Amino acid sequence: MVKTNLVDSIRNILIYLCAVILVINCQSVWMTIPGLSDKLTTICFFSLVLLIGLIIFIQIVKQSKIDLERFSWFLGLFSIFMFIYIIVSNQNVLFSIKIYLVIILFDLLLSFDEGEVVIKILLAYKNLLFFVAIISLFFWLNGSILHILTASSVIQSKWGAFNNNSIYFASYHNLYFETQYMTIPVFGTICRNTAVFPEAPMASLNFSIAFLIEETIKNNKYHKAITAVLVLAIVTTFSTTGYILLIFYFVIKWLRDSKTNLGTKILMLLPLVVVTALIFVVIANQKVRYGNLSMQVRWDDYIVGVQTWLRHPFFGSGLSNQQALNQSMESWRIINSGFSNSITEVLAEGGLYISGFYVYCFIRGIYHSVVNKDEKFLIFTIGIIYLFIFTIFTYNYILLLLLVLLANLKILKD
Repeated sequence: MVKTNLVDSIRNILIYLCAVILVINCQSVWMTIPGLSDKLTTICFFSLVLLIGLIIFIQIVKQSKIDLERFSWFLGLFSIFMFIYIIVSNQNVLFSIKIYLVIILFDLLLSFDEGEVVIKILLAYKNLLFFVAIISLFFWLNGSILHILTASSVIQSKWGAFNNNSIYFASYHNLYFETQYMTIPVFGTICRNTAVFPEAPMASLNFSIAFLIEETIKNNKYHKAITAVLVLAIVTTFSTTGYILLIFYFVIKWLRDSKTNLGTKILMLLPLVVVTALIFVVIANQKVRYGNLSMQVRWDDYIVGVQTWLRHPFFGSGLSNQQALNQSMESWRIINSGFSNSITEVLAEGGLYISGFYVYCFIRGIYHSVVNKDEKFLIFTIGIIYLFIFTIFTYNYILLLLLVLLANLKILKD
């Protein structure tokens, strides 16, 4: 019994370390520091491989149940799939191999105990984001808004930098960073809560994924408190993407849970639709007027992505080939050449070939949710697809893990 508890404790520590890497890797501010970002990328990759290897070893020692037949089929088919892409594309081969290895390891983890370890990793990721949210709300309110606390230092970042010139973010003991401001009527210019991320959409992305995990996978006695904190964290980012996700989720939840008849529900929704539309018009106008043309940049990214894709429609221009996207940007984009959505990035860089893998995973997630009549997982899947369409995290480990999970939702129900 003692040995079993010790082994489980060690495994839980390894799981949380994996979750730490998922958070750091998903566009954290440390990944944007010149001189550190490349080293941190390498450290995250090898650390993740090592941690997963140790977890797999523990699972084998525990004689955990493994679906070896399913994994063998995936290993063979996916290996052939990626081998063909790497040979034909011959672009950023090392990066493609890393993505291949991570996906294979995630799928192997999912093969043990009907996905228990993967679920634990996602819950650990959610728990970490919950604490990040609490810390960010504390510093945002007492530092950025009330100015009771002052920044302890500044850090250098290449996120959104022009001509490779770094920009600087105020840091509160490396626990919270002030990276973005916006102007709101009446209130004036205020700082957006970006937590440990370089911009509000990235903070909103991570908080939103954590929110979806909390609402879908596990409810506990702290559920309401965790949900409230994550919602407040999303709201204080002032990210339109996050606002739409919250409205979508709670409206669907209300429609599903309310005992009111359908006609009354529709009538009650009309005022909400009008108010929501007005709010988004105001936010959009403010972003256009004060936000360095962020709305135009986001829209232009879809155009740039499609134009880049059309040059190499089947195999794309190479995974993580930012230069190919930059070549499709007009001269006015020189001041903001960052990309903002995953859907056209994977289309441009991976072509229809790699995009097919993403689409396959999403469709599998929807299919098994519908077949199993699991409304929670269906909403979860749609939420991840929505974030994929409107936010950039194409090759981040958290998305790759979610893709593997969505493609294999069936095993969680067997």
